[in-house]
Amino acid sequence: QNGVSQATATDSTSLGSNGASTVDVAWDSATMSGYTVSGGTLTDSSGGWASKARSVSTFTDSTGGAVDYQTGSNTDFHYLGIGKDAFGGYTDNDYALYATNSGNLQPMAFNVSPNGNANVGTYTSSDTITMSMSSSGVVTALKNGVLIYTFPTVASGTYYAHVNSYPSGASVSATMIGDAPNYTTNISGSLDEFFVNSDTLTATEIDGI
Repeated sequence: QNGVSQATATDSTSLGSNGASTVDVAWDSATMSGYTVSGGTLTDSSGGWASKARSVSTFTDSTGGAVDYQTGSNTDFHYLGIGKDAFGGYTDNDYALYATNSGNLQPMAFNVSPNGNANVGTYTSSDTITMSMSSSGVVTALKNGVLIYTFPTVASGTYYAHVNSYPSGASVSATMIGDAPNYTTNISGSLDEFFVNSDTLTATEIDGI
């Protein structure tokens, strides 16, 4: 009207998803022991392998998911893994990377080395170590986004993030990766003009509003 576009909308309009989201892992205080917590960061306070923590959130072999880990140094010991057991002792890691105090990474599956204790890479405190599960249950380990190992056993069921460390003072930060929810707005009535400002929407998504 008078050169101005007019649109009418009476229902909820989805603005699309932000894609993958990454948030600090929330650690379950009821099953955790031997750690102090600050956000998604765990610091060993047990002085031994008694430290254990598992996430509150889970993911499954049908949805897939991933956990990013970053250690405070490469001179401590850590199990960086995922597992079904709620208590998260290091023997309960179904799939993990064993980060040694010599800066090496070794895969562990069900508390057994699937490749004869061979190293699959090295790590430092600046590296991001990812344990990833596809929506078909394939579990892989990545370093800074590059595949370093594919576990031979396909996962099935619901999994937590699991961490175990040694000695006292050893620290690990963790984030979980999943799908962000859709953004939705309610528009009712007749609009003479509207403007969308978003850093997350694509041109196609904006055109579809």
